[in-house]
Amino acid sequence: MLETSYVIDPISQIEIPVPPFATPERAIKRAERERAGQLRQIRFYPDGTNPWSLWENTETNPLPTPHDLGLSSQLAADLQAWYEDWSVNFRYDGPQDEDFSRRWLTEGARLAAQLREEVWDFAEIIPGGSGWDAKGGRWDY
Repeated sequence: MLETSYVIDPISQIEIPVPPFATPERAIKRAERERAGQLRQIRFYPDGTNPWSLWENTETNPLPTPHDLGLSSQLAADLQAWYEDWSVNFRYDGPQDEDFSRRWLTEGARLAAQLREEVWDFAEIIPGGSGWDAKGGRWDY
């Protein structure tokens, strides 16, 4: 696992993290956007009405698509497959099948990490919704 490095923000003089996939320059630009309130907040969780599992608190486009966010075609296909797996296998009326839960939760964590990487310059991905265990950092079905 690659370690996160840090760069000093020239405005705030605070250390900001530089993830392994980014550069110090990108981290500084992202910090500028965050200070200006321009970092989008995108929630990631499944729901029966949104096949991409992406939600944004905005009136102009509350259900962004992978195209709207500039996501890779592979990630878009993986998001759709993850949602379809959930819509077919999720049980509202009782405990979840352990194999489904393990597979689906593992894939959800991978997708959240990939989403974070692909939109990192302009948005923050916030996993959540029903069943999200914020303390444990995972969905808990």
